[in-house]
Amino acid sequence: MHSPSSPDPNLYAPSGVSDEQVSREIERQSKREHEAKMGTLMELFGGVGASKGGEEGEEGKGEGMEREVVEMVLWAEGGDVGKAVERLLEMSG
Repeated sequence: MHSPSSPDPNLYAPSGVSDEQVSREIERQSKREHEAKMGTLMELFGGVGASKGGEEGEEGKGEGMEREVVEMVLWAEGGDVGKAVERLLEMSG
């Protein structure tokens, strides 16, 4: 019988790094990933003015979707940008 291979040591934090530091880094990377996804979706669906944190200028009124709506759709689709795009297209059409 064949034994499973040992886990890759590169998958683990160095011995001097605390669990708290690892947790903070995971949270930081998750936030960065979320903001990148939101940036992409807001470019596609935010319209003029709405992509700047939801603050619409005069020329942006009535155009695009509010950031909160886009964020809720992304959350509802489990962070899947492709599915969020499909849902947002359905909503905008």
